[in-house]
Amino acid sequence: MEIRKSSSLVCLMLLLALFFVGCEKNEVSEEFQIAVSPNDVIFNNNQTSKLFISVQPSGKFQWNVASKPDWIEINSVSGTIDSEIIELELTPNISNLDEGKYVGKVEFVTNGAGKAEVSLELNIEDLSNIMSVSKSSLNYGYSEGSLSFVIKNDGKFNFDWSWDNNSNSFLNLNPSSGSLSAGDSKEVVMTLDRANLVTQDYNLETLITNNFGQSITINVGINNYIEEKWLIDGNIIDAEYDRNNNVIVAVSENPNELRVFNPSNNSVKSVALNIPPTCVSVELGGSHAVVGHNGWFSYINLSTMELENNYAVTTNTFDIILAPNEWVYVFPKEDQWERIRCVNLANGVEIQHIGGSVWERTKVKLHPSGNYIYGADNGLSPSDFEKYDINNGTAQYLYDSPYHGDFAFNGDIWISEDGIRLFAKSRRVFNASTNQSNDMTYNGELVGEGNIMTLDFSSSAKKVYAIFTTGNSWDEIPSNEIRKYETDFLAFQGTIKLPGFFIPNENTGDKVYDSQGHFGFFNSDGTKYYVLVKVEEGTGAVNEWAITTIDVE
Repeated sequence: MEIRKSSSLVCLMLLLALFFVGCEKNEVSEEFQIAVSPNDVIFNNNQTSKLFISVQPSGKFQWNVASKPDWIEINSVSGTIDSEIIELELTPNISNLDEGKYVGKVEFVTNGAGKAEVSLELNIEDLSNIMSVSKSSLNYGYSEGSLSFVIKNDGKFNFDWSWDNNSNSFLNLNPSSGSLSAGDSKEVVMTLDRANLVTQDYNLETLITNNFGQSITINVGINNYIEEKWLIDGNIIDAEYDRNNNVIVAVSENPNELRVFNPSNNSVKSVALNIPPTCVSVELGGSHAVVGHNGWFSYINLSTMELENNYAVTTNTFDIILAPNEWVYVFPKEDQWERIRCVNLANGVEIQHIGGSVWERTKVKLHPSGNYIYGADNGLSPSDFEKYDINNGTAQYLYDSPYHGDFAFNGDIWISEDGIRLFAKSRRVFNASTNQSNDMTYNGELVGEGNIMTLDFSSSAKKVYAIFTTGNSWDEIPSNEIRKYETDFLAFQGTIKLPGFFIPNENTGDKVYDSQGHFGFFNSDGTKYYVLVKVEEGTGAVNEWAITTIDVE
């Protein structure tokens, strides 16, 4: 009996031992467990997130991704884990997804450390409008140097931004790049460097971009003005050019003066006049000038800048010629059919011209030979040209043009430097000749619109430069551009815009007004063209007149 009891006790002990051994093995197996961190991952658009996997306690196991959403990409989907922490990178692929919210899970399994799941949430937002700016355009007036605007993050995600000046090196943005958290904003300042800008209205584009591919255009407008004219005081009444000395000889009111302008160095000399002037004429050699007045003319030495004499005449002077024969020819301002007053400077005696009468307000030019005067009548219909011989001192009316209504002349005249062409205010061109059968015959026309306000001819440059009028014949306004022609066939070669007048005004804002070209002259070698320009009335300009220099092309 004792032996049976002992055997039973031994068997019981063996069974208990086997039971406990089995229990220990099961408990050890369940202690190894794969762990993931974090357990929940939220993605915003294509934002990348990191995930860490490990086994606790440490052990060596095989792992792999058992399942995942199609829209998630993982940089590694299987491997061996052995006491280390494995870092994974999860990136959403949103190329085929619409805006909205997506959820899913990633399941990891092992060969002995269990399994784990990670919950995923993907939020897709339209990032094309995540960034905004407070101003879509910046407008720099003539005086502004810097302007500001605000860049704002209107989305839920942080972004990096930067500025592209679009090759406009004279613009600077401070700061020019940065980062903005969701909901934040940043004021930036754009500074303009005008040092190398010309007189021009600029319209430019610059860009603000971010790392989500968004680009916003900032339109930049710049009004820039550089004063390049020679501003002069007074009101210019008339002007001629002396090519012997390369100076402009002009007469003005307020003050009443004869002034000699040298545009090459911006120097001026003046002679005071006793009464207001009406016109001026410079002797062909450039030694003297005469200034017309009402009932008088002044004789001025241009070398000494002295008023040598005043001469009384029996008419109010509309136009005047100082000829190389030392006679002065005065053309009346009023009284309709009139006589030319011919004054011998040696004795001051006035003699009336020989031949047919002339009409009041006739505009005249001396022929380069010094032997003839050509005139253009005003106020008669049809308009016409006339010619006067001055070889014997007293002017003699010769004849008018062969046309009577066939061509318009329109009341003014210019003569080419070589003396073979006459340019009418109407833009028609006529021959000049000592032979009456060819004299004042039609030769061509300057293409364009309007009448001629001023014109000059340069044999050296082989150019004709003219400024036309705008508006109607009762209210003609000199235009703001020079029209260029070649001399052989009078072919049109383009235009040059005259610089305007910058007028500051605190109340209505700064503005550049168009110039009106009144008198234009080539210098002696044809390399420069000088224009006496005026700004329109009522602008508040301190100086309404100026001289601008144009390089002849």
